[in-house]
Amino acid sequence: MVCVTMLFFSPFAFYLVMKTYDMYNWQCSRYLACNGCIEALSDQLSSTDASMLGLCLTGLKNILKAGEINKDKGVNVYAKMIEECAGLDKIERLLLSYDNNLINKIVVCILDTYFPEDLETVDD
Repeated sequence: MVCVTMLFFSPFAFYLVMKTYDMYNWQCSRYLACNGCIEALSDQLSSTDASMLGLCLTGLKNILKAGEINKDKGVNVYAKMIEECAGLDKIERLLLSYDNNLINKIVVCILDTYFPEDLETVDD
């Protein structure tokens, strides 16, 4: 398992985490989400590097996907965790300020699928 603290030191660690998510291993997603990965990925959303942003957003999207399977009383707990660590604010900010079609496409997908009420707020 990739150590979450590695995420702060190595873009390669991000890559490994994303590849794990690509396999749709929900248990792995749950483990990483509950051990600081959501906050680590959200913190990196301040980056100006498009490839790093793409990796972080893809990771968050896949965690949210896993959260749909593991809903607690109809609530995606990972979406709530993203909101609590200011990740949602950073995601919304990217839509308004980052000029990259691929990044914007991932952001819109995340907002539309997992935070539809917040997408309406950003559009206003």
